[in-house]
Amino acid sequence: MTEPRAYLLLGPEVGEKGAFIDSLRDKIAERCGEPPEVQIFYPFETPIGEVVALLRNGSLFARHRIVSYRDAHEIKRKEEVSLLLDYLASPAQEATLLLVSEETQVDKRIAKAIPQAATKVFWEMFENRKRSWISSYLAQAGLAISPDAVDLLLDLVENNTRDMRVECERLSLFFGKGKRIEVTDVEAYIYHSKEENVFTLFDRIADADFAASLATLRSILLSGEGSGVQLIAGLLWQFRRLLAAKSLEAARLRPDEVWTKLGIRSKRSQRSYAAGLSNYTLGQLEGILILIAHYDARLRAVRTDLQPLLLELFLYYCVVRKGREPEPYRA
Repeated sequence: MTEPRAYLLLGPEVGEKGAFIDSLRDKIAERCGEPPEVQIFYPFETPIGEVVALLRNGSLFARHRIVSYRDAHEIKRKEEVSLLLDYLASPAQEATLLLVSEETQVDKRIAKAIPQAATKVFWEMFENRKRSWISSYLAQAGLAISPDAVDLLLDLVENNTRDMRVECERLSLFFGKGKRIEVTDVEAYIYHSKEENVFTLFDRIADADFAASLATLRSILLSGEGSGVQLIAGLLWQFRRLLAAKSLEAARLRPDEVWTKLGIRSKRSQRSYAAGLSNYTLGQLEGILILIAHYDARLRAVRTDLQPLLLELFLYYCVVRKGREPEPYRA
């Protein structure tokens, strides 16, 4: 069977998609007797016409060239689609074009031009598969992990096997073989592995320090460590624990009893939650959880470049307004 000269690779599971591309590159290297030249382009910087011309010209440095065109769902203009369809009708034999997108659909004319055998959709794993994937991966490295620790880890990493694999590898290096990883261990790992993170951000919010919260948020965003949705998920997890602690405090449990009941063992975490108990009422914490749900939906609905502004607004309504958003305007 002739190897396809163009593939359509769709879907949000970038880990499995990357593994497929690596496998394809290895097959081409084996067939050609040398590694192919690999180039990556994006619609916002390189028009499809330039990519088609590059594919037609062949490579000066290798017997075969792989061209990966990311965000292929952005190919929409009539002239762009026409250029691509002309190429797909008669592709270069010394090149392989990969049309890649985290979306699950592209222009119907493009999708129709790629054979079904060369079209693959990499769907995100179901939650139960993600949990078993992490547990199995760590077990192969000689570690065990509790279900609650798995849930926390999933809240703090992107939901694809590539980023999950990276964090699991870091965890195995951090703890070494024979360790059973609990929630407090994941907290310690996140806290010590990055200068600023969702835990230090929670510390500032618990202190009700708006300026310090803003500075920490900006530091996290500049470092590129995590998306807005990830940060909100990490704060949700911690605010749920803080609300549970506030409820236990209202039931007249002593602080040490609260920490024991909720499994808050580290002195740093206890100091942070104690500050939150002091600075926020039960009603305010309930309002903040509603606020988090609202901003989670908003972050998922906007472009990535608008997320920092939304996160700063969230901090204002969380820290300064204590969970109270403005009333809707009525004329």
